[in-house]
Amino acid sequence: METSGPTSGISRSLASATRTAPVQWQIGQLLQATVTESHAGKVLLAIGNRQISAETSLSLKEGQQLTLQVRSLGERPVLKIATSGGEAQTNPAIRLLLPKQGTLSPLLATMVQLARSPNPLLSAQINELVRSIVKQTPDIQTATTPQGLKKSISESGIFMERQLLQQQNRAINPAAINPDFKANLLRLVQLVRQWPGGSGQARTKTAHATSTASVTGAQATDERTLAPPLRGSIPVPQPALQRSPGLFDSVDELHSGLLRQAEAALARIQLQQLAALPREGERGLLEWLFELPIRRGDQLDVWSVRLFAEHRQQQQGGRQQGRNWSVQLAFNLPGLGPMQAQVQLTGERVSTRFWAEHQETLPLLREHMHELRQALGEAGLDVGELECQAGPRTDVKTAGNQALLSEKA
Repeated sequence: METSGPTSGISRSLASATRTAPVQWQIGQLLQATVTESHAGKVLLAIGNRQISAETSLSLKEGQQLTLQVRSLGERPVLKIATSGGEAQTNPAIRLLLPKQGTLSPLLATMVQLARSPNPLLSAQINELVRSIVKQTPDIQTATTPQGLKKSISESGIFMERQLLQQQNRAINPAAINPDFKANLLRLVQLVRQWPGGSGQARTKTAHATSTASVTGAQATDERTLAPPLRGSIPVPQPALQRSPGLFDSVDELHSGLLRQAEAALARIQLQQLAALPREGERGLLEWLFELPIRRGDQLDVWSVRLFAEHRQQQQGGRQQGRNWSVQLAFNLPGLGPMQAQVQLTGERVSTRFWAEHQETLPLLREHMHELRQALGEAGLDVGELECQAGPRTDVKTAGNQALLSEKA
C-alpha cells in the first residue's frame, strides 16, 4: 500500500519498525495507540501526535485501543502488542489492573519526604507508618549480600499471601508480616481511606483518577509510560525519584495524591504476582518479576529484577540436564545513571553483560570487570563473557511472529 510515510505491520505479538524510533522512545515504554483506519490487512494507528501505517493479519477495528510496548530500538525498533489479544485480553485480572498500575517512584519520593518531615495534615498513624516503611526498607549494603537480597525479594510483596497461608494456624497479626511491602501498602491505603482529614470530594476524585489512569503515579498521559510488569517483560530503569508537584499544597491534594500513588504501586505488585503464573503450554518455564525498594542513606532507589529459568535440552536417553537461569536487572543510581544487566548461568558456566546509558559509566564498569571475574571464579563457576555496552538494551528477544511497524511522517 502506498502511503505518505513508511509502511509497517503488526502481528499478534510483535511489531518491528523499519526506521529508528523517535528519540523519546525507551525500551519498556508503553505507547497508547488507536486504530484510525483498517482495511484489507492494513491499518493506520494514532500514537500520540504521530501516525503509524501498518500491515497486520489481525482483525483490528477502527477505534480499537491498543497498548504497544517498546521491546528494542535501533534500525528496526520492535514493539510488542501488550494489551490487544493474548494474556491481557483473556485474563480479566490483568485487564483490570493495567490502567491502575504505575511506577513506584512517585510513591517512594512522597514517603521519603514524609519520613524526613512528618506532615501535620496527615494523621499520626499515617506519618508513623510511612516512617516505618522507609526505615524497614533494606539498605544497599544489606541488599548486595546473598542473604540480604533473598530477604529483600521475600519481603517485596509478591509472596505476601503465601506468608499469610503459612500463618493460617496462628492468630493473624498484621505485625507478623509487617516488613512485607505489599502488606504495608495495604495498611497505608486503609489508613488513608479512613482518614477523616480528606474530604469526600477528594476521595471521589481519587477513585476516578485511579480508574482512568490520568494522574501522576499511575499511567502517564504521554508516551513515556513505564511498561507494566507483564510476563516476558524486560526490566527497565525506573525514573529517578521526584516529588509530585503540588502534592503537599492542600489537605485534599495530599490525601488524594498519596492514595492514588499507593494504589498504583499495589496494582503493579499484583501484576508481578500474576506474571509469575505459568501460561498454558509453558511447561518447565519459571519466571518472577520483582521491583525492590532499596534504601541509600535517606533516599530510596528501585531495583527491577526478572528471574527466568527454563529446562535445558535433553541429552540422549531423555534425561533432563537441569535449568538455564537468567537474572536481568535494571536500576538508576546517582553517579551511574540508568543501567541494565543480565547474568546467565548454564550449568556451571556464567556470563554477564551490562548496559550503561551514560558514556562516563562504561570506564568505571570496565575497571572493575576483573574483580567480578575473580569473584565468580572463586565461587566455583566457569566464567564466560563479561561485557559492557553503551546505551539502553536493544537486543530483546521474544518468541512470536514479527511484522513491520514504522513512523509516518
